[in-house]
Amino acid sequence: MPLLIGGALQLTGMLDISMPAWLLAIAYGAIGCYIGLRFDRKTVLYVFKHLPAMILGAVILILLCACCAWLLAYATGTDFLSMYLATSPGGLDAMAIIAVETHADVGMVLAMQTLRLFGVILTGAYFAKQIIRLTQN
Repeated sequence: MPLLIGGALQLTGMLDISMPAWLLAIAYGAIGCYIGLRFDRKTVLYVFKHLPAMILGAVILILLCACCAWLLAYATGTDFLSMYLATSPGGLDAMAIIAVETHADVGMVLAMQTLRLFGVILTGAYFAKQIIRLTQN
């Protein structure tokens, strides 16, 4: 609800939402610590063992996102970087940081990422059940 109210107030011009630079730096540090501290020895060994497959998968995913972003940027007249960030997988927080730092269209990136998040929440369980059902036959 606060997201919807704040967005509506920002769009109507009744409120100018901005974040102080010092608070942004603290948020970046907190997100970095949150991600970095989740790695343990078992995770690092697992990643090292499966590194070639992970690199190949990441390259394919990057290329697919770039193709999708290029098509959407062409169709909507939006810049490629903003569309690439909007279609890239990853956390909403990470995409927000990258969008702010690269001066991309932050509103559009966050809107698309939020839409993707809601889409996964609404359809993820159904598709997971269907995949499980198909693989058990």
